[in-house]
Amino acid sequence: MTLIFAALIGVGVGMVAGSLGIGGGMLAVPVLVYLLGQDPHAAVAESLVVVLASSAAALPSRFRRGQVRLGTGLIFGMCSLVGAGIGTWLNRAISGEVVMLAFAALLAVVSALMGRAGVQERRKEDASVAGASASRGAISTVDASTGASRVDSTDAAGFETRGFTENSSSPVLGGVPVSGVAPRESGGKANLADSANSASEEYRFTWRRLPMFLVLGTLTGILVSFFGIGGGFAVVPLLVLVMRYPIRVAQGTSFIVMSVVSVASILTRVLEPVVMAALAGMAGGIVPTEPLRVDWLVALAFALCSGIGASIGSPLSNRARASTLTFAFVGLLVAIAVYTVIATLT
Repeated sequence: MTLIFAALIGVGVGMVAGSLGIGGGMLAVPVLVYLLGQDPHAAVAESLVVVLASSAAALPSRFRRGQVRLGTGLIFGMCSLVGAGIGTWLNRAISGEVVMLAFAALLAVVSALMGRAGVQERRKEDASVAGASASRGAISTVDASTGASRVDSTDAAGFETRGFTENSSSPVLGGVPVSGVAPRESGGKANLADSANSASEEYRFTWRRLPMFLVLGTLTGILVSFFGIGGGFAVVPLLVLVMRYPIRVAQGTSFIVMSVVSVASILTRVLEPVVMAALAGMAGGIVPTEPLRVDWLVALAFALCSGIGASIGSPLSNRARASTLTFAFVGLLVAIAVYTVIATLT
């Protein structure tokens, strides 16, 4: 009966996550604890199965689209292995109540960051609509030498289709040329060549970045293993800002990282006696007092059915503005955080 209940709830969680365009890890832990009655430590371990399943399922299509940098993803993932072990030890060294309160705090932080991003996204959407509306008209000018009237149409990006200038104040692109379009006065061919060279540099991992990857990878491993959530919200910005990957490439590569980290985190739970003994020796003998009891069948049923639910809910995300989905996600996270705090303290 528990397996059937887990499967049904998994479908529901997947539909919600898919319709909002998010991973199910943020929702899995509180659902497993408060609806399926799982121990917080076990719920975190079971949620990692959801993270692994969703990441692995997303990879094939991303590979086909060329949106995965396998080498970078594997290096980042390997740099996260130590953090995965540390996160497991920290999770098991504290009480379940503290784990859930920490989880609620994380949800509050993520919701604040997502809320800010949603406001910025809404402004861009509004500006884009305004810019597109203004560009539908045609601009009539008079040729000074002939006195003849001429009409030059303008596209939504602020570039004249026949013209000679770049609108650097465009609300849509802010003067950034789109593919195959470059303003004349800036030297279009040279700019395109520079962009190609820049892209080649952006996608190449260099060993001088390894120390930074070790630090950030360790933090990512701790985050994922301690909370049982996907760390894409931490990995994707890093790949965009440091490696300068396009957002879709960063997202695709992050699935490699999440797959590696979640496998490592699950293995640390399966091999808990060995891992805990090794880490406790380095941490002054602090070990969990009770063995971890994880219902892996419940985790598997929940993960598989959440994937089915996500495939059902995903098309719904195309019917709403990105900012609307973000605000809905923020509202859901805030509600879960508040409920988690109340349920833990009462």
